[in-house]
Amino acid sequence: MDDRGIGIWLFYVWQNNKKHNKIMKKWVRSGLVWGGILYIITMIIFPLFDHEKFTVSKILLGIPLWIVVGLIIGYLFKRKKTK
Repeated sequence: MDDRGIGIWLFYVWQNNKKHNKIMKKWVRSGLVWGGILYIITMIIFPLFDHEKFTVSKILLGIPLWIVVGLIIGYLFKRKKTK
């Protein structure tokens, strides 16, 4: 399957699952925003105030950590709204 075929297939799947995507999209998006904000605060701003050196490994290891934390926060917020 070429790139155009994959794009058409993904569009088809997205169109057929719009209702599911809208529900998932809100909590995932809010979770990723929370994760991004927390990542910037904890991995960039706080070390700048403490005059710590930035290491590539620390910056790269923080990305998946804060993505997971953000998604958990987004899921918990969604779950709290539905109760």
